[in-house]
Amino acid sequence: MIEAYAKQLKLPYLKKNYSTLLQQAIDLDQSFEEFLTQLLMLEIEQRQNNRIQTLIRQSKLSSKVTFDDYMDSHLEVKMKKQIKELKTLRFIDQKENLILMGNPGYK
Repeated sequence: MIEAYAKQLKLPYLKKNYSTLLQQAIDLDQSFEEFLTQLLMLEIEQRQNNRIQTLIRQSKLSSKVTFDDYMDSHLEVKMKKQIKELKTLRFIDQKENLILMGNPGYK
């Protein structure tokens, strides 16, 4: 019956996983509130992950590109130093914004 209700309410994660999570809740002696909170939280997380994956697919971006893929042989020495500095990721620790502009390019 739960599967049918979950389907009607469009809760696919709950429909697919409620029995496993229910058994875990029983094993861990969770309260009903803890069980329900966890179930709903996991449903939300799954939806967010699905949304991200859908947006990535719709963006039609090429595969992931890393610094290892970047060819800097055509750059001037000054620009090569800047790229080397970016690779350290210090801008993250310093809480600085980074804006990269230009075409994505290809290998």
